[in-house]
Amino acid sequence: MQDQDAGYTTLQITSKASHYNHWLYSFMRPYLGKNILEIGCGIGTFTKILLKNGFVTALDKNKRYLTIVKRTIISEKLNIAFGNIEKVKFSSMKFDSIVCLNVLEHIENDRKALSNIFYSLKDGGILIVLVPANKILFGTLDENLGHYRRYDKRTLSKFLTEAGFEIIKIRYVNLLGSIGWFVNSRLLRRKILSSNQIGIFEAISVPFLSLEKILELPVGLSLFAIARKPK
Repeated sequence: MQDQDAGYTTLQITSKASHYNHWLYSFMRPYLGKNILEIGCGIGTFTKILLKNGFVTALDKNKRYLTIVKRTIISEKLNIAFGNIEKVKFSSMKFDSIVCLNVLEHIENDRKALSNIFYSLKDGGILIVLVPANKILFGTLDENLGHYRRYDKRTLSKFLTEAGFEIIKIRYVNLLGSIGWFVNSRLLRRKILSSNQIGIFEAISVPFLSLEKILELPVGLSLFAIARKPK
């Protein structure tokens, strides 16, 4: 059963993983346009980073999170929107880029969400998506966060293609994180990440992430994909 406060606590804890977040951004930056939709902005951790590129529409279905974003991020380039991408699509505005980080796993009908994302992009627009990977890692942390699933490369590729996208890149990321997740979620059966553990991860992850910048590994905590809406 999902703990409604677990999501907020986890967002607070993972916001401290500054090196990892900027490492992810380094993969995203070459594909980002000037008009970005961020789906599931949470408390704005990545919103702040995306604003370096241009105008950001920060979307979330949690009004508490949007209140925090509005209070903590002051920018003329930021627009805040309330909504659920599983149920809504943007018709009056089309985006150069859509960023969807750790969101699809929370959506029961993820295929419908991908269809709405496809509709909301400009022709030639880019979707950047990050989802939990490897079903063997699914455990108490996933359950407490309200995850419906974890993905593998074949399934995510299939869903993106069926939605109409052309896949530019898809790869596993964060091998070190997958080890910690397995220990906490499957062996120790914890329900929430530890702030101390995130601190340790930040301290020791640099060489591992640097290696992953060069090598694509066959496993990881997450799947990272970049896909294009055809022109």
